[in-house]
Amino acid sequence: MPELACRFLLFALIHSLLATDRVKGLLCGNRRSITRYYRLLYNLLAMASFAWVLASLPGSPLLYSLTGYPQIILHSLQACALLLLCRCAAQTGLSDFLGIRQLLTKEKQPPFFTRKGCYGHVRHPQYTVAVIFLLVSPTMTVNHALFTLLSTAYFILGGVLEETRLCDIFGDDYRRYQQEVPMFIPKRFQRCRN
Repeated sequence: MPELACRFLLFALIHSLLATDRVKGLLCGNRRSITRYYRLLYNLLAMASFAWVLASLPGSPLLYSLTGYPQIILHSLQACALLLLCRCAAQTGLSDFLGIRQLLTKEKQPPFFTRKGCYGHVRHPQYTVAVIFLLVSPTMTVNHALFTLLSTAYFILGGVLEETRLCDIFGDDYRRYQQEVPMFIPKRFQRCRN
């Protein structure tokens, strides 16, 4: 269990630092040819380091394992979550997210955000759906539970940090969006506050 936590924290630290404009600027400088490769290399490093974290999941005690109809239902929910993750990624531009567009074009595309689709319900739908995917697993081990807890904390912290950057980029437009659309939980699932 401590190995999983150490690996996850190292992954989170590197992933977060490399995502900042400051580190990107230090590594790339003004060299446009290097900047074009940054997002793709960032994603490849993230996948490799994430696989390293996942490699420490097996071998922990079992908390529960559901079978039969509950297992089918939970796997169906996970499949829906994966489809929704893909839909959210496609809404913001999958080739841009992966770093392919930057590699193939020399044009610097200005950043944008959308309020449509998934992003009309919550500001960080990918984080929300990823947590749901982890929570509805029909098999839960101690390491899986720890991974779910660490991931949820990382998504919350990452969302808060990302919001600061998005406010800097989009200004009042994004601040209005923050007032109108909840961060993680859609309004219809929030309790009425009277």
